[in-house]
Amino acid sequence: MKTIKTYKQAQDFCKSQLTAQNLINGRIYGANGWEDVEVSAELIEELAIDLSEVYGGMTKTKNKVYNTIKKTNPQHWGINRTYLEERQGRLFWVYCAGQDHTSELKEIRNALKK
Repeated sequence: MKTIKTYKQAQDFCKSQLTAQNLINGRIYGANGWEDVEVSAELIEELAIDLSEVYGGMTKTKNKVYNTIKKTNPQHWGINRTYLEERQGRLFWVYCAGQDHTSELKEIRNALKK
């Protein structure tokens, strides 16, 4: 099983769009189809920090979202719509909103802060 330690490694391994849910689940679509991967604790830490910023909210809410992502294995449609993108040589997470961006982010935050 391959160990993923950085976003760049995950992006290079993935043969389709990489979502935050893929890293949380430790399952990425690679050259041989869906493959289980081991995601390092450091990368989960970085992911939790980044996603708590993407989903926003007050500091208390960001801390709860961070803890949920870091300490549990949350499953949510909103996490599956959060993609890793590269712009100007930099990798970062982007949430792909539907009709109502504001209420979607609120729903994601509420689900992740429980």
